[in-house]
Amino acid sequence: MENVNLDFIYLVRQGALSTYPLLALSVVMLGVVLERLWTLRGAVSSTAALTAETVPLLARGDLAAAGEAVRRHSPCPARRVFTDVLAAAGDRGVPFDDLERVTEERQFEEIEASGAYLWMLGTIGSSAPFIGLFGTVLGIMRAFHSMALAGTGGFGVVAGG
Repeated sequence: MENVNLDFIYLVRQGALSTYPLLALSVVMLGVVLERLWTLRGAVSSTAALTAETVPLLARGDLAAAGEAVRRHSPCPARRVFTDVLAAAGDRGVPFDDLERVTEERQFEEIEASGAYLWMLGTIGSSAPFIGLFGTVLGIMRAFHSMALAGTGGFGVVAGG
């Protein structure tokens, strides 16, 4: 029995036409995941801290103190939402329904922004199986070609493909 090389680089070269795109897509996917983790790090705790500080001030009607608390806080999605709501509330006589609309719109925008680049993960996830299937078909074709050259079948001939 011949010595079988299961080295990673060797295996990548063997599946060249389908393996290289899969490796490239894996790097892109890892980049997107790491970017999203870095961008959204601390968003939950930062939002909770800002909300806990700002909501009691708003409940008392102290818009100036709430605005100052928001300005002091580090940038986060909640800060952007509170900033827009407080800017709209700064105009006296603004109906509660309008403030609620501003809040909902800004929250929707922040949620949409938090999903940036996730379309890439969907595209990679849906196309990668087809690239793998393409590699399988190429391997089968290579195995049948080896069988034709050898003039015989058998596991040793087919396994090479």
